[in-house]
Amino acid sequence: MVWDQAAFCVCGASCPATTIMGKLNIAHHKSYHPYRRDNIERVRRDEEEARLKEAQAEGKMLLAVSLLQSAKRSWS
Repeated sequence: MVWDQAAFCVCGASCPATTIMGKLNIAHHKSYHPYRRDNIERVRRDEEEARLKEAQAEGKMLLAVSLLQSAKRSWS
């Protein structure tokens, strides 16, 4: 992809292309900073909860499939 001399920024102003692809600067004291220890721990905790929920849903689906297969065998 080739950038023009000036590209349009999110704000709608004409900005140099280097400012569009610049470094993300977030103050470390902000609660939404991605590298704060509490945010890292929260993401890990949320990912673990999601894995457990997915595993539980997968187990329920396997149980339902096995019950359907056994019901089909008993009707045959």
